[in-house]
Amino acid sequence: MKFERKRRGNSRYFIFMLMAIVVLVILIYTGRKILSKFDFLDTKTIAISGNLNLPEDFLRELASGFYGRNIYSVSDDEIFAHYENIVRIKSIKVRRRLPHTICIKVEERRSHCLLKTTNGILIPMDNEHVILDNKGFYPFEDAPIISVNIDSGQLTTGSVFNDDETNHSLEMLSRIQEIDADFAQRISEFYHNNGQLHLVEVNSGSRILIGDGFLEEKLKRFAFFEQNQGLAQNSTVDLRFRNQIVCYTRSGK
Repeated sequence: MKFERKRRGNSRYFIFMLMAIVVLVILIYTGRKILSKFDFLDTKTIAISGNLNLPEDFLRELASGFYGRNIYSVSDDEIFAHYENIVRIKSIKVRRRLPHTICIKVEERRSHCLLKTTNGILIPMDNEHVILDNKGFYPFEDAPIISVNIDSGQLTTGSVFNDDETNHSLEMLSRIQEIDADFAQRISEFYHNNGQLHLVEVNSGSRILIGDGFLEEKLKRFAFFEQNQGLAQNSTVDLRFRNQIVCYTRSGK
């Protein structure tokens, strides 16, 4: 009877690769420690990128305490700590560029919608439902309004807000964006009245009752209706019925 020897090539290769990785990590760590002792690598420039609405000077000022320190003696955690309390900042990435630059790439939280509270205040919220500051509106944000049955004093910056009507509005917005992105851009506001979701068309101020189900079919029917009949100012277009459109004019909601 012949016995075959077990092949050990794969296990030897795995051990070799593991040792190589360990050696590489040690070399990188040691190299950074050595480099952190050199004065010619002291920070002279802080480069900011990725920001859209937050001012570059403001973001650079937050890291101004690192000037004069060796770029390798400043840990990523130290840098993160200077930005973690800025609600508009979702994450940052840090790298070093020889000989004396710390590069900070920012990922901002952007308004996905504006919550219109019962006392008439508009408060921005991002796509993760995080409440953002409303000290001012930023030029690169154009978000639809969602009316909510809550006072602005109950919404805290940095907190997460969820309710059934808001989630319903956001789900509808997402579905419309998938089907007809151009039409989604024309929706200025979502609100619920008597349990029904209403959409407000930005150009005419018309209210659209969308209902549930057959969304793509309804949007095509609405486009056909608009092309042939036009859309009167402040009209109401009811798309809840599958095979017909009901349109009438009235003032107010």
